[in-house]
Amino acid sequence: MRVADKVGEMAEYLIKLKLDPEITDSKTGLIEGWLSKDICPVEGIIKDVILFGDVHGKLVKRTSR
Repeated sequence: MRVADKVGEMAEYLIKLKLDPEITDSKTGLIEGWLSKDICPVEGIIKDVILFGDVHGKLVKRTSR
């Protein structure tokens, strides 16, 4: 089983970003997320956001234009 199977079938690429903590309003500035095969964000987490802790996000619906 691929690690991506745990976050959904669309997840292909794991990305890890380190930004200035002021940009993410977090202690570390770390963002981890999954992208689909065509580089669409699928799921992610911003770690240690001040007053909120870890903030999770997940793609609910994707529409094409």
